[in-house]
Amino acid sequence: MKRITGKTHAIVMVGLAFTLGLAGCADLEGGPSVDQSTSTREQAVVVTPEFLINGADGMPDNLQVTDLDLTVSEIRLEPMTSARDGLAYTTSDPFVVHFDVDGGQDTISHKPVELPRSGHYLVSIRLEPYAFEGDSDTASFRMSGFVADTSDETADLGKDTDGRPQPFPWEPAPDDEMTDQQAEPPQWTRFHYASKRAVFYTFDDVDFSPGSQYLTFSFDARDWGVEVADPISKAVRQGETTSENPNGVDVTQEVDSTGNGVDALIETGVVRTDRPAQDPQP
Repeated sequence: MKRITGKTHAIVMVGLAFTLGLAGCADLEGGPSVDQSTSTREQAVVVTPEFLINGADGMPDNLQVTDLDLTVSEIRLEPMTSARDGLAYTTSDPFVVHFDVDGGQDTISHKPVELPRSGHYLVSIRLEPYAFEGDSDTASFRMSGFVADTSDETADLGKDTDGRPQPFPWEPAPDDEMTDQQAEPPQWTRFHYASKRAVFYTFDDVDFSPGSQYLTFSFDARDWGVEVADPISKAVRQGETTSENPNGVDVTQEVDSTGNGVDALIETGVVRTDRPAQDPQP
């Protein structure tokens, strides 16, 4: 029999170790090989928050709202179809949603949010006072406008074919135009509302699809206006406008005490998802 010399024995042992090493790597990787050419990655889910005020032109005749501001500190999206991580996704920074109601602005969009996967999400929103740079005061919800006296002698004031008060209180005549009507007649009084209440409200769940879509928060200003008009009128009758308060009578305390303020408006809200027209369904 041919003897294996020391040098030959070393070569055989190295070759055997190399063979076992390859077998060990195959075991650690395990499973069938993946064909990279056929693997796909789920399309990103991009959600654009959108805020909509409905029925602002259908408020009571004695109430004219010119501006609405919502300070949104958080939009929370909580996945409902997977327990893999249990995380809720939120917007990163507070922002103000400003509606120029007098100018007919009823829809505001915010910057998009990207989610890791599609599916059902529970939607919540939080409003809180927040001190933005340059702000001297904070509020979770601001409102300003005019309210008319609803006593018998002025009960019909403000009714017109287009629903605008006559004379329209915040349209002053040009400086070079002669007029015998006051820009703000005595029967109309300016008011403002600035709530510091923190509100967290949970809506229904929605279904997000792969691709881009809107998440629309829709609020019913018509029904809310019917409820808030009386507290505003009462506060105005009890208050007064002074030179130190050019924004008119502060109606915040009266409105909040009746529960018809920011909470009542948010509770009229519903959410839905809409895919942008420029991003059709695949």
